[in-house]
Amino acid sequence: TSPFSITPALFNNEENTNVFALEPNCDTGQSDGQIGFTINGGVQPYEVIWYIESATSSTTSGTWTLIPSARNSTSQFNLISGNYKIVIQSTFTECGSNERTYFEQLIQVPINDELLPLGTPFLTDQSLCFENPGRIYIDIFDNQASNLTFYYNQEIIQNPVQLSTNRYSLDIGDPQEYAVLEVRNTRGCNVSFEIKLGIGEADFEFTSPSNIIQNSNQEVRSVLTNEVVTFTNLSTDPYVTEEWIFGDSSDPITRETSEGNLTPITYTYNLEGTYVATLNIYNELGCVSSDYKPIIVGSGYNVMVPNVFSPNNDGVNDKFFPKFSGFRDVTFEVYDYRGNLLYSEYQQSNNPDFAEPFTIEGWSGPEIDQSNLDSADSNPYYIYNFFGTTFQQGKLIEKSGPFLLVR
Repeated sequence: TSPFSITPALFNNEENTNVFALEPNCDTGQSDGQIGFTINGGVQPYEVIWYIESATSSTTSGTWTLIPSARNSTSQFNLISGNYKIVIQSTFTECGSNERTYFEQLIQVPINDELLPLGTPFLTDQSLCFENPGRIYIDIFDNQASNLTFYYNQEIIQNPVQLSTNRYSLDIGDPQEYAVLEVRNTRGCNVSFEIKLGIGEADFEFTSPSNIIQNSNQEVRSVLTNEVVTFTNLSTDPYVTEEWIFGDSSDPITRETSEGNLTPITYTYNLEGTYVATLNIYNELGCVSSDYKPIIVGSGYNVMVPNVFSPNNDGVNDKFFPKFSGFRDVTFEVYDYRGNLLYSEYQQSNNPDFAEPFTIEGWSGPEIDQSNLDSADSNPYYIYNFFGTTFQQGKLIEKSGPFLLVR
């Protein structure tokens, strides 16, 4: 006896071929999908058992639920889109369990693509996250190119704005923490989305081998340069994405909760300074909750000043300025070789109680016009002075030196 197998018993007119399943029709409410097959081989007598997959969430696989009414049949009608499992097993058990006595196959009833989501709804600002009126955006393909109707908790959304062929902007005047957004076209096709505004509270801690507590009131910890710092996410649910920003201009690190349990993440700071580490958590819509913690690396400050710049408007090194970290305020000055002050700039942190990074605009070089065209760069050497008050200890740091202007 040959092993169990099945062959498709339905015909797809559009593809001109036999198939196991046909998608449901919008005109009948999208619940007339079909599955049909013919059984070959195997040891008789046998029974046919049907299951449907019941998804537990949008990001995890579901569980299989028995369909008692389909038992011992080789075709089913009035099916919704989804995954189905067919199990064929012989009731003659003397031969043991093998491919002639047991068979299973997954069959998918396709989604009707007359109305097809191109992603999930999203936000461009945080208004709805705080349950204030705002707008939600959705990308959706309508094969009929018809007028779509949108419903929010079964109430028609007035005056939807079509921004492009597939993108719509929807005005939500009375947002709820949980709602259902439904889209329908003129043929009766519809798709629905769960709109969950809830977002957990972001929280994290970090540790390192040194772990020196510098200021317990502000919970500022000191770590050494080039040592491994471990960051642990302590945020509460719900959220689907975490984003780590380490405050030193490095690229953020983003991870999805669907990838499994989020293990602690490690990072190494290569330069001394005071940095603000940030953890952002996001829900499926893009609502965000953030936590910030300052980190002292080494002495808690650094100043790096170049020794040359080229103000020729090519977009590279057009301004002369220092890069720094860990200061509450800074003053930056430029002098010519005779000691004449050419430029002075003062900047301070926007938050005196928190080590938020800030920058200065910088010097763009001497002004040049026809009267000084030949003499403006006759001596390309200049002197800079840097004065900064450190954030942690209020210490005045001074630095000065020569630099060269090259056009």
